Amino acid sequence: MLSRRSAVRAVAALWLSLGAVAEADASRVWVNGVQFELRYLVLAGDPASLARALDGRWGERQGRAPGRSSEPWQAQSSREILGRQRGPFHETLTLLPGPRQGSSRVLVAVHDLRVPPAAIPPAPLPVPVAARLVNVVQFDASANASAVFTIDTPGTPAGALREFRRAALARGWQAVAAPPMSTVPGAAIWARRGHREMTIVATPAGRRVRLVLLVTRDDTGRRR
Repeated sequence: MLSRRSAVRAVAALWLSLGAVAEADASRVWVNGVQFELRYLVLAGDPASLARALDGRWGERQGRAPGRSSEPWQAQSSREILGRQRGPFHETLTLLPGPRQGSSRVLVAVHDLRVPPAAIPPAPLPVPVAARLVNVVQFDASANASAVFTIDTPGTPAGALREFRRAALARGWQAVAAPPMSTVPGAAIWARRGHREMTIVATPAGRRVRLVLLVTRDDTGRRR
């Protein structure tokens, strides 16, 4: 199970990979069953400057990035994280480079400690013995919720995709063409089973591979 800080980082990584909205927006996600209320916005100022201004006023900065200079505002990957506790609510503020120079994308994640964890859905495909399920992000708490499964596995992106494609076909998924104008940060395959659609993206992660399985529900009856 992820720690609360790791869960927020998982949400932030997903937010980056799916693309953040430019205007203020709110939503709710579950990371390994733990519920977070999210709010997104874009602010003027780079992440380091905003972190300096907010440290102690909004909350406390959550440590320093390892392996970097002693400058307290030099965060790894230009990411700054602040946190605070307000009664039963733990709030985390993540600052990342914005869509324009001198701006920041802001993710506020609020965890209500009184809300019990939800059930974690199983992965849509069997996870190989040498692989590891890193986290599961759900977009609602129902059994058929759209969800993102992140898996760490050995090998190469191409090899991992071949293995998971075989597993998908064996489970009754049908390979389909990429959606028009689709752009993903790595090699990917698409599949469909009934009203469920699945996108599998593979990217290098050091000497291993990071697989992201995005499973969504399509109730329109559309077929590609």
